[in-house]
Amino acid sequence: MYLGIGTDIIKISRIEKFIDNNKDQARDIILAPNERNVKNTQSIAGKYAVKEALLKALGIGFSKGIKRLSEIEVIKDSLGKPTVITYGEVKKIIKRKNIKNIQVSISHDAEYAIAFVICQ
Repeated sequence: MYLGIGTDIIKISRIEKFIDNNKDQARDIILAPNERNVKNTQSIAGKYAVKEALLKALGIGFSKGIKRLSEIEVIKDSLGKPTVITYGEVKKIIKRKNIKNIQVSISHDAEYAIAFVICQ
């Protein structure tokens, strides 16, 4: 049973500008502690899109989730398939909504990153 779906698209140059304007804080805002070594802006934009899509799927969206981006970690399994690990309030929301599985898809090209999330 589907309990939520979310999608997000972000212009990669927007993430570059955010990082340039917020130097030290940008990675702390967007990335979970275990992701902060990521340097590639396309990868950071993809992770951002996943997090935004997950917040939408959970029904809390970005406006109520800004402080929660770092509670979502985007990882890849041994085959390169993306998935998420959640912490804090996001993890509590997932448990409260009885979500057992989260499917993630990410894609990007030179200008945009897009993500799609399904909560089951």
